[in-house]
Amino acid sequence: MTQKPLSPTPEESLLLGVASRAASVIEPPDDEQLEEFSGLVHGRFAWRTFLYLAYRQKCLAAAYHFVRDLGLEASAPTEVVKLLRSEHDLAQAMYAKRLAELQALIRTLRTNGIEPLVIKGIPLALRLYTDPAVRASKDIDLLCKTEDLDRVERLLEATGYSRFKGRISHEEYRKYHYHLIYVRGEHMDSVVEVHWNLRPLMKGDLIDMDGVRQRARVVEIEGTAVRALDDSDALWQLGVNLSYEGFLDLRDLADLRRLARRTSNDDWLRLADFSRENGTYNEFSTALAVSERAFGQFVPDEIRGKIRPNLFIRKMLLPTYLPRGIVWRWVPFKDTHQLVVYFFLRKGIARKLNYLYRLTFPSRASLIETRASKVKPSHPRESLRFYATGAWMLAKVLAMIALLAFLVRTRLLGRRGLDPERHVALRDL
Repeated sequence: MTQKPLSPTPEESLLLGVASRAASVIEPPDDEQLEEFSGLVHGRFAWRTFLYLAYRQKCLAAAYHFVRDLGLEASAPTEVVKLLRSEHDLAQAMYAKRLAELQALIRTLRTNGIEPLVIKGIPLALRLYTDPAVRASKDIDLLCKTEDLDRVERLLEATGYSRFKGRISHEEYRKYHYHLIYVRGEHMDSVVEVHWNLRPLMKGDLIDMDGVRQRARVVEIEGTAVRALDDSDALWQLGVNLSYEGFLDLRDLADLRRLARRTSNDDWLRLADFSRENGTYNEFSTALAVSERAFGQFVPDEIRGKIRPNLFIRKMLLPTYLPRGIVWRWVPFKDTHQLVVYFFLRKGIARKLNYLYRLTFPSRASLIETRASKVKPSHPRESLRFYATGAWMLAKVLAMIALLAFLVRTRLLGRRGLDPERHVALRDL
């Protein structure tokens, strides 16, 4: 018997409205929608639950706009209004700080003949929100040319930033990764990510970075002209990054929808080919599918067949494939797709195995170059790494099969009358 997905609660319904409509440049709420949302907060509306969900989904600052626009400042609990107002003020302060940092960085780099592109961040917030502070970011992402990296690093260090030391050496980051992290302040109050590509090695080698730079647009930010990704490239980058990192929260999923509204059919066709060519098709199409699941369809019908996840991921994204009661009470539009993303798009087991492989074979330049050129290695050491990669990929497949078997088994247990609450209690012991 097929299980029906849980219907959203009033708190979840209001949160969907906040994420998709609050302070939106593209689709601001009309009077009829405001009246509909106002009806959700009457009766037994759980404000505490709503605040918790808004916090998880990065929507607290945007929620203040809704409370104000709906005229709820007088009827909502005083502590709720106070909290939302303080979160909005905090977001505005963070936005002002990031703006000042960005302007200073752009001036420093331009003075030295370097013209960076800004990824996401303030330029994206200005395009999508009437109040860009609701999308205040914790870091600044700059895209620079490879030949400018040494100078950019020296300039950052001269202005008080220090390189964040990660799991691998600086040389390995430069060789195998696609960005470096620089921080400033005792508590890392300022974070700058210096990108020279938009994806790691292999996939990054297939990205036409010259085309990305040529399509970049100029955004005016408080008197400072900044080059940023155009709408279609920003849509692709945001979708791939969200799936790769597993940060599929409602605010960013709503941003995907907003950017999609600004994308023409020709750009959709280009993105479909572009993502297939550089190996990011599944990540990109999965992020779009999850966003559509939360906010309704927005991918044009004539494009839909050209840009969608494979059949297995589409089936796994269905809420019926995560049995109710077997897992804790979840927000229907969040935790199911997180499970898919973590296990099937380089998170969880797959990523841990990847790190284990990197630690086992730290010097893997010849292997990476071999895989990128699709030439079978001939040297014995290269062959060992080549077959180790095959074993790693096989382990990923086995992990997927094990997860699928677990889901099928739990569904069968549910059909046989196992009490879900008792199952959850036993699992927590």
